[in-house]
Amino acid sequence: MQFMAKHTYPVGLVLFILGMCVYKAAMLSTGIGSTWPVFCYLVGLDLILLMMVMLMATFSALFKPLTPRIVLRLILVLIAAVYLVDTFVLLDLDEHAGLFEISRFTPEWGVVLSFFDLQAYVAISLFLLSIFYARIIEPRLSKTTCVLLVLLLTGGVASNHFAPVNLTRYAILNTNPPEQARVSLQAVSSYSSGQIDDYRALEQPRAQIPESRPDIILLIVESLSSINSKKISGVNDLLGRFDLLAQKGLLFTNFFANHQASEGGLIALLGGHPPMHFPTATPYMFDEFARVPTVVGEYRQAGYYTGFLTNSELAFIGLSGYLDGLGLDLSRGRDEIEAMRNAPRFTQYAPADNYLYEEALLTTRQLSTKHRPFLLALASTSTHLPYAHPEGGPDTAEAIWDWSLQQVQSFHEDLEDSGFFEHGVLLITGDHRQMRQVTHAETQRYGDGARARVPLLIIGNGYREDSTDQRFFQQSDLLRMLGRVGDTDVPLSPQVIWVERYNRRYGQVARIDQLSVFSDIDLGRHEHRLRVLGNRLEWLGERPGFALEMENRIHAQRSLHQQQRNGVTNTCRPAWINKTSSATNISGLSLGFFDRSNPDGVTNMHELPEQNRFETKKVVISGKDVASAGKVALFRGFINIEENGVYRFRVGGGLRACMSLDMNLVLDQRANTAAHEVSVELTRGLHHLDLRFSELSTRSKPVLEWVTPAERQWWWKEVPASVFFLASSR
Repeated sequence: MQFMAKHTYPVGLVLFILGMCVYKAAMLSTGIGSTWPVFCYLVGLDLILLMMVMLMATFSALFKPLTPRIVLRLILVLIAAVYLVDTFVLLDLDEHAGLFEISRFTPEWGVVLSFFDLQAYVAISLFLLSIFYARIIEPRLSKTTCVLLVLLLTGGVASNHFAPVNLTRYAILNTNPPEQARVSLQAVSSYSSGQIDDYRALEQPRAQIPESRPDIILLIVESLSSINSKKISGVNDLLGRFDLLAQKGLLFTNFFANHQASEGGLIALLGGHPPMHFPTATPYMFDEFARVPTVVGEYRQAGYYTGFLTNSELAFIGLSGYLDGLGLDLSRGRDEIEAMRNAPRFTQYAPADNYLYEEALLTTRQLSTKHRPFLLALASTSTHLPYAHPEGGPDTAEAIWDWSLQQVQSFHEDLEDSGFFEHGVLLITGDHRQMRQVTHAETQRYGDGARARVPLLIIGNGYREDSTDQRFFQQSDLLRMLGRVGDTDVPLSPQVIWVERYNRRYGQVARIDQLSVFSDIDLGRHEHRLRVLGNRLEWLGERPGFALEMENRIHAQRSLHQQQRNGVTNTCRPAWINKTSSATNISGLSLGFFDRSNPDGVTNMHELPEQNRFETKKVVISGKDVASAGKVALFRGFINIEENGVYRFRVGGGLRACMSLDMNLVLDQRANTAAHEVSVELTRGLHHLDLRFSELSTRSKPVLEWVTPAERQWWWKEVPASVFFLASSR
């Protein structure tokens, strides 16, 4: 039981990480429902981490000085803690832990603590005990240890290389390089005003509201998944009460989510568009999509009263800001509804769903007295992971879903008794598929599209009871095309857009430019993957037959959202933009600060006062140069790129800035507006850079920041002076 005695080996920490590796693989393979090879692959994926741990453990025992031994031991403790947290987040949410975003979780500790179950507390106890378990060893690096380290490294690399793609995402250290586009195009990060005008003609038609203008309740049931409905999938029978309720209405068996998490599901359902990232937007989804037009807004313009109720906290993941952007007549959550404030709290630190339905009934009674139709969206919580039974029953999936759907049945019965369905429609769907591993049975049933499948049930006059509809339909089209549902000969969503989870708060921003399309041509079994970077789009595999139509839809939405966020007027425009001359032959200004209203059209050094000119020779500029005083700053030179890939750039908020790379405008930010973030694909070597700032003050220094392709986490860093070069004088 010695920790830092002479030549002690931290056996406990090594065994703990090995045990977590096996536990993680066992739980994942059980969830996936697959075979021993899958378990072996999953163990192998983390062997590189285990090799690194064993190597550090060995050196911590061999070093004679005390300081390096302590440092290595502390690093091992940190690695074990990170691995512990990442494993349990991965098992609960099918996502790696955003450990470096931990500060953003602090307002939501009630939610975080709800994920701690008995297994987590046991693991934490074992982790603490493992820190103090060490053994005295002989101070030598044996051949056996060397061979074992080589075997671990070989096994880890082989597993990462040969394991199926759907498994490699579970590795905590993925050695596979990210897939890049096969063709490198010009560096353009946003749509031009001309492109915006062209794509405006391709925008989606306005919402097609049913002619009868019914009252509409959209019930969004947390994690409601098609695979769990025997009536839909023929596989699992977890949603028995839902299948019984389906006898009351029209059931869509090919309904698709557009995203794998709640934020994306709400944006798709209430916004009426897949939550695709658009040029210059930040990765905070709720913040950005609060700025763009929505289908709920179109219902409101058509005379509908619009509202949103949930038993969760409105501040959770920034939901309140999004709801404000929607311009709803009513939005209430856990803290705004009196009956919920002092109610017992369970999953997501929220009251049980029955409180939500009671509030919804009171609200519909009040709204029914008004002389206008209403659209009321409800978002439930009780079926969120980790399961917690509101009435003391077992915390199992079977018990939780049975209880929750019993509340839905009772809600339907109460609506029926109140006469709601005489002129009302109830839409029941999920915000996303369950946040569990995609099982072998799901892949067999649905192919690549398994992760996007959620049910849709429509109950109301004009919709056939106990019937099914096989048409492809997606969340973003539900409210937009509700008036077309009754015409069974009309296609709804023959191609479905799936957006990878990139939200910076919980997702991986590295996926910010990745989309997929599922088509009814192959029943959604094949994933057509593509990248959207700035104003360009590229298919990563064979270009499908519907590609042109899909490309136009994507460009139309993203250019519209860019326009709504930033407007269409260029605020700074170098005189040489769109000219055919080579960027390397541009003469004149290299670096200068001067008093002028703006830097537009500046091409010649002689336009500046002599005292503001910098000598034009090939030198590296320093941070002091960039921080010099002046209302306008202009740099023309070169930036040295050392690695191929996608680079993200931004300048300080509140600045007016213009940035061009290789004579292509990539950033055009107005002062006192939302800060822009741009993604640019660059190849190794020197690239011509024209960077202009104006309206500077002592508080707003012209600083350029970036995130390089090598960064796995979203860390903004000031672009180092060493990569900037002034143009050589000619």
